[in-house]
Amino acid sequence: MIDVHTHILPELDDGSRSVEESRKMLKALLEQGVDTVVATPHFYIDGTTLESFFEEREVSQKKLTDSIPRNERPALAVGAEVQFFADMYTMENIEKLCISGTRYMLVEMPFSTWSGYLYKALNQLYVTKGITPIIAHVERYFEFQEEDSAEVIRRLKDANALIQINSSFLTFRGTRRNALKLVKKGLINFMGSDCHSIDYRPPEIRAGYDVIFKKMGESGVDAFAYWAEKLKEKIETV
Repeated sequence: MIDVHTHILPELDDGSRSVEESRKMLKALLEQGVDTVVATPHFYIDGTTLESFFEEREVSQKKLTDSIPRNERPALAVGAEVQFFADMYTMENIEKLCISGTRYMLVEMPFSTWSGYLYKALNQLYVTKGITPIIAHVERYFEFQEEDSAEVIRRLKDANALIQINSSFLTFRGTRRNALKLVKKGLINFMGSDCHSIDYRPPEIRAGYDVIFKKMGESGVDAFAYWAEKLKEKIETV
């Protein structure tokens, strides 16, 4: 398994508060069968520069990888959870925010009603930069949109985006039915834990796959396996 959405790098954003906490988070994911973890710290265009972000991310990553032997943790890749902004496709070197070795970028969309222009701007990442957006925790935007959840996802896919859900979308009783409906329709590509700490928003991803397997069997997780392997074909890890 691969966890494509984590805040596991220590002392960097609102995620892990220490190297020791990150070690515990990696251990928890490894015990669940996760073999590859993508660290996706927040990137806010109005909060930092690319250069500063990369420097801080590298320092945090080195602290973590130096503290735990490679054979005691999953493989670690780096990327970012990039806050959407309308002209992001014009930003020089924005491709460096993609998951290491790939042209896939985790994008956090606005928590507001989306206009047609937003979808067009998102599509420009693919058209002009060759970057495929992965929409972070898509379930968190549904309440703000006029269309139903399936239609929102279809419009995102028409904009050449892939879709990520959090494991909690499946494990929470109040949203499980809708989550399973979207999985059954083949609309979801990736699952992530979106973990921030060992106890608050913990590194829990296996439980989401267990829900799918219980309701749908092996066929339910086939799409996730396909996209995980497709990502791993390009991904660079340490």
